[in-house]
Parts: sequence; structure tokens; C-alpha cells
Amino acid sequence: MHHLITKDTCLLTLAEPYDYLSAGEEYLATPRGSYVRVDRVDESSGTFLRLWQWDRLLDGAAGASITPHPERP
Repeated sequence: MHHLITKDTCLLTLAEPYDYLSAGEEYLATPRGSYVRVDRVDESSGTFLRLWQWDRLLDGAAGASITPHPERP
């Protein structure tokens, strides 16, 4: 699955598992309207998070580390 990099794309790493996401993996996360598309950096798998789930990660749930993607336009 190809993850489109936009100006809103972030890198996400979790210290603890969250929803279908694994701890210690690096993910690409891009908000898309009413959800956030989240894919492993190697694009081997992905999922969608509802905005309330994304907001919890922004608030530090699961030890989330969220940084801007270095290749954003």
C-alpha cells in the first residue's frame, strides 16, 4: 500500500501497543478528513484511526512520539 506524503504527514512511534498498532514500529500517519491513515514505514500493513483515537495519541497515549515527516512537501 502506497502512503501519500502530504504537508500533514507525521512519523509515529509507540512505546506501547495501541489499537492495531505495535510498539517500537515506525509509522506514517496522515490525517484525511474524518480519520487518520496510519501505515508502517515499510508499507507492509496499515489501518485507519478515528479522530478521537488520534487525539489520544497526540495527548501521549501509548507513549506516542509524533514528529513531522522529513519529506513533507
